[in-house]
Amino acid sequence: MSAPLFSEPGARWWPIVLAPAFALVGIVMDAVMGGGMPVPVWLVSGAVLAAVGALIIHAARTHTAVELTGSTLRLGTDDIAIADIVHVFPPAPKGRRRQDPREPWESARSLGGLSVVPRGRRGIGVQLRSGALRQAWARDDAALRAVLEPLVARRRPRKGATGVKGRGPQ
Repeated sequence: MSAPLFSEPGARWWPIVLAPAFALVGIVMDAVMGGGMPVPVWLVSGAVLAAVGALIIHAARTHTAVELTGSTLRLGTDDIAIADIVHVFPPAPKGRRRQDPREPWESARSLGGLSVVPRGRRGIGVQLRSGALRQAWARDDAALRAVLEPLVARRRPRKGATGVKGRGPQ
């Protein structure tokens, strides 16, 4: 597997430490204020919150992670070969009004096993070899686009190429 040219993990693990930290703050505040909550209740609460947080973060890392290599774009649970992307559309114009028309790719289905672009991400219009319009996506869409466009352009067949190797004029 080649090294990633662009990568977004989807979520970070550091928020998991917040649950035990809140439990410790609760224990200290309870001791200072003379509350009656037993320490094991605080510890179990912190553990339960950490476990729920871990499930949420794992899901986000599975379904909203982005990784681009020289040959593959992984969005969520889908891997798309760069060779299957034939065109990357320019970004939608900024500052347009609600009533202004949208680009055709903006209403296209999202890549990555999700029907829509995940919250907090911005779509990048792409056309697949099949002719279908789809949306790739990332938090930093400009950075992904900056790496993806040259890869797609490099793999685009030249005009006049037959696509069949070893078959010259006969």
